[in-house]
Amino acid sequence: MKRIISLVVCSALCTSLVLSGCGSKKNEGSGQTGNASSVEKTTSDAAGNASKETKFPLSKKETFKLTVKTPRLATPFGEMELFKKMEADTNVHIEWNNINEDQYDQKKALLLASKDLPDGFFMSGLTDQDLMNAAKVGTFIPLNDYIDKNAPRLKAILEKRPAVKSYITSPDKKIYALPAINEMAFTNGNDPVGIGSVLQFTNINKAWLDKLGLKVPETADDLHTVLKAFKENDPNGNGKKDEVPLTFINDFWCADISGVLTAFGASDNPEHRQVGNGKVYYTVAQPEYKEAMKVLSQWYKEGLIDPEAFTYKNKADLYLAKGKSPDYTVGTFAWWEIAEVVGKDRAKDYVTLKPFKNSDGKQIYKRNQVEPTAKMGLSITKACKSPEVLMAWVDKMYDEKLSAEMQYGPIGAMYDLKDGKMVMRPIPAGTTEGEYRQKVCPGGGAPSAILAETYDTLVNMDPRAKARLEDIKNIYFPYFDKEYWKACAYTEEELKVINECEQPLKDYVAQMRAEFISKGGVDEKWDKYLKQLENLGLSKLLNAWQTAYDRQYGAK
Repeated sequence: MKRIISLVVCSALCTSLVLSGCGSKKNEGSGQTGNASSVEKTTSDAAGNASKETKFPLSKKETFKLTVKTPRLATPFGEMELFKKMEADTNVHIEWNNINEDQYDQKKALLLASKDLPDGFFMSGLTDQDLMNAAKVGTFIPLNDYIDKNAPRLKAILEKRPAVKSYITSPDKKIYALPAINEMAFTNGNDPVGIGSVLQFTNINKAWLDKLGLKVPETADDLHTVLKAFKENDPNGNGKKDEVPLTFINDFWCADISGVLTAFGASDNPEHRQVGNGKVYYTVAQPEYKEAMKVLSQWYKEGLIDPEAFTYKNKADLYLAKGKSPDYTVGTFAWWEIAEVVGKDRAKDYVTLKPFKNSDGKQIYKRNQVEPTAKMGLSITKACKSPEVLMAWVDKMYDEKLSAEMQYGPIGAMYDLKDGKMVMRPIPAGTTEGEYRQKVCPGGGAPSAILAETYDTLVNMDPRAKARLEDIKNIYFPYFDKEYWKACAYTEEELKVINECEQPLKDYVAQMRAEFISKGGVDEKWDKYLKQLENLGLSKLLNAWQTAYDRQYGAK
């Protein structure tokens, strides 16, 4: 599950404005001419340039050189049956430069700086900074016109998902990288709710509540009462005070205490970034967060919080083992899947808590944004002589069925179609599902689009992912705030600030959260804490985020 979230976060993980201008079509198309045997003039654009429509299979074979970042165990892409079939169908031959992921970053930099460019970078592994730097000197060509004229499948997807179009569009209104989309989500109009919208579930031992005659807590006071009862009343019945009322992993993507903070009207997420009334704010610099730290510090003094919560960061295996200890000690914990922490036999004793009511009696959850799109599908370089043909070729991958095959594996090799659904075949002996998938398909970074609807019609979602989405839909979604941070595309200057400031700030926040809770003194330390946030660049970071947010979501 973390691997899936990491994929989407790498673009984030980890943005929404309908593209209102695509720049000069004359400039974008200049110098890019197609093979006369493979294209047919159909219309003319406003600038008088010929619009081309590629007809497959081509009457004369065309060859493109593509560089690809390949997983460690992957079969060379040219040997994959998916690409062999595409060549047979299109008469487009790809000379693949397969670079192992362990060596890719170094070789990518050398290629970008060389005069011997490939026609494109497939599953590129290019960062936003890479794209901007290369586009600035003309290494990559803008793709807006080619999408419009030569990629009807992708064009339709971008019209259906304006947020995806906005996210892959740079601040100069140009698109330099095609998307890899996987909306592991439930449908909500044109705003699908993804599996990363809630990262940190808070779960409580309902069997212990029932034994002690307590209700499921809804407020901070309720939770305090429950935690004290867990500590003092021996709910596991072993005659020892060994219960752990509340445990979590400080600064861990799916096991921090975001859910508990809702009881104080505080919102949080791994980036500590949210938006309210159009203004971007740092969640851990708010008065509500200060109040939460004061109360949690008192709970810690009372022995209600696991002291090891602040040492588990690089020892998640110990955290997971604690819930399975013979003496059955864990009362409340943060994690997205109950059974993974306490085991299958005990999982039935636990329930996931809704967002808590704050002091005003409101239940509000600030949805987390993990972008389901990675800007890594394909970037085309200035060396490409027929970008319209290459774009038409890659557009075939945005077909719903071929997208699923690109990401999960081919029908006829890894899957069968039964009643319209892809059903996995038995994996060959001596290999795992993940290993076998790398040998037969490119995987999640390929140009492709699995929309939320695709999981309804074609792809059987992993049962654990499906269960998590059901929990989000039933437990959290009714309390989602309508306003939340949406992913943005950044300028070079904004990226510089973000790269400089974001991680040091996050590291300091994690350090001080541990200190606030375990050592107290929040009132005395708060002003110094805010000052250090400022010294580390908080205002600069907020300004970069706000400028990007206003550019994409502000009043038009």
